[in-house]
Amino acid sequence: MEPIQPNAFALHASFSAVAHAFICTFFYLAGLPVGVGTVPGRSTVFNETLPLLLRYLQACTISVLTAIATLSSVQVTYDLCTIPGNIFLGQDPA
Repeated sequence: MEPIQPNAFALHASFSAVAHAFICTFFYLAGLPVGVGTVPGRSTVFNETLPLLLRYLQACTISVLTAIATLSSVQVTYDLCTIPGNIFLGQDPA
C-alpha cells in the first residue's frame, strides 16, 4: 500500500524509481546477448553452437530477463511522471 500524504508519496515514488532503475539496468545487462548469434549481418538470440534444448533455454532466459527489464523501465517512467503531478499539480496520490 502506498502512502497517502503527498510528500510521503513523492518520497516513496522517488525510492521506487531508483530501485526500478537498478533492476532495469541489472536485468537488461544480464539478458544482453553478447555475440550469441553467428549469422553475419543480423543478431539472434539462438546460439547455433548449442544443443537444441540448451539453445531454446538460453533464448527463453534472455527473453524473460529482457521482459523484466522492460517492465521495470515502464515503472520508472510511471514513477517519474507521478512525482511532478503530485508535487506541482496537486494530484491526489490515491
